[in-house]
Order: sequence, then C-alpha cells, then structure tokens
Amino acid sequence: MRGILAIVGVVALAGLVMVIASAQQPLKMTLQEAAQKGLVQLRGKGGYLGDKVAIDVINNISGQSIQVTARIGDVLPNKNTNEQALVVTKNLDIVLGPGQSVKLDGLWTMCIQEHKGAPSRGAIFDVAPNLANWTRFPAAQQLLTYLYEVDRQGLHTSEAAQRKVWDITNDGMKNGSFPKEIITTNISPSTGFTNPKDEKGNTIADGVPTLTEWGLIALGLLLAGSLAFMIRRRVAARPAGA
Repeated sequence: MRGILAIVGVVALAGLVMVIASAQQPLKMTLQEAAQKGLVQLRGKGGYLGDKVAIDVINNISGQSIQVTARIGDVLPNKNTNEQALVVTKNLDIVLGPGQSVKLDGLWTMCIQEHKGAPSRGAIFDVAPNLANWTRFPAAQQLLTYLYEVDRQGLHTSEAAQRKVWDITNDGMKNGSFPKEIITTNISPSTGFTNPKDEKGNTIADGVPTLTEWGLIALGLLLAGSLAFMIRRRVAARPAGA
C-alpha cells in the first residue's frame, strides 16, 4: 500500500511541476485575436509604405503573460472607408507580463487599395484574417508569397515593390481572385476560415493545446493509470470466493 501511495505522490508532483512550468509560458495570440479581445489598438502615422502604423498593446489578462504576433499578410482595414487598407510586411512579436502595456511605432505595411486616399495620421485600423486564410482566392495567395519575398529582400519601403502589390490586388479585385470582403471593417471572428499557415505551410498553433493544457492532460492520464493499477492490485489480493 505504501508503494502505491508513493507512486501516486510522485505522479501528482510531476504533474504539478509540469503545470507550474507551463503556466509560465506566455499566452500566444495573433494580432487579430488580440484586437478581438480589446488588447490592441492600431493608429496610422500618415501614409502607407514602410513603418506607418503605431501599435498600442495592453495586457489586462490577470496573472498571465501574453505574446502578440503580427504576421506578414495580416490585413488592416481602415475604419475610414475612404482611405486605404494596409497589409503587414514584417513579422513582429510583442511579449508582455500581467498588467504591462507598450506603445510601438514599428508595424510595417504596404497598401492594397491603390485608388483610395492614403491613410491619414491618426487613422484607426481593424485587423482582418491573414492572407493565408483566404485559400480560395489565388491572388491573395500570390500576394502573400510576394510579401515573403519583399521581407526576405528587405524591400519594405520600395516603390517598385508597392507597385507590384497594387498590380496583384487591382487585377485580383477585377477578376474575383482577391477577396473584396477582406478590406471591410468589423469582420466576424467566426469566419470559418482554415487555421493560418506560415511561409513554410505549417499550421500556426491555433487550436493546438497549450503547454498548460498538455500538462493537465498528462497529469490526468498518469493519475488514471495509477488508479487502475491500485484497483488491479486490490482485486488480485482478494482471497478466492471473497
């Protein structure tokens, strides 16, 4: 009996250690998820090409660090529909502890609506699903592929690169291969799109258990195994006919 209790104790302690260690990991979320939770505000600095969007992030999730990731291909619809929507051209990770906040000027973008006015200083942006989610639209995938190349070559302020982006979006909107609804504001969180993918085609962690959840799963399995072992030992120890 002591041996069984020792096993259960070790299992419970191991599970507790796993949960505590995993709880120290930041809660990861995309820029869109953070915006939907009210943790992010995006304001234009005037213009569209380069470092043109200021980002304010606040972590009001009690007792939990967060990591907000802006990804290449995140689309920023302009609240002012007379002005241009933008697309993110550089990845950015922001990690905040509980209760912390930060103001950054470093969200890099290009314009995807040539024939509207440039975003004004102080313009407010929403966050639409990343281009990777719009798998049914060839021009959206073409644009995402090109934006990875822009980032690889450091063409974030290139007028020629911006011209190429407009060529893709203009042609795509004409022939229906680029989703016009991506540039509208107030897109529903429950869009039913596939999980976003990175430039290598790997699904990003949306829907995958967190380390904390894996720790709890492992703890549950270990405790269940220990309980089953105890039951088998008791059954085996009973005299015949008992």
